[in-house]
Amino acid sequence: MHTQALSPAEIQQRVQELEPWFHNLNLGGVRTAPDHFLGDYPMVKFQGIRPCAAAGYAGEDGAGHRVQRGLLLP
Repeated sequence: MHTQALSPAEIQQRVQELEPWFHNLNLGGVRTAPDHFLGDYPMVKFQGIRPCAAAGYAGEDGAGHRVQRGLLLP
């Protein structure tokens, strides 16, 4: 398991090695698909459902991982 943080340049290199990306993820400031044909996908979808989400949502994602709405919906 890799436990050392990667630099932005290392993240960018790995992102390019793993192209093409469908989801535009923000990995330490590096976007995986900044020119996605749906825009900033899936964030545009998250923004659409944001008003329906509880203001202080926190819990588990179904796989036992702790999640907070702020991590998904900045």
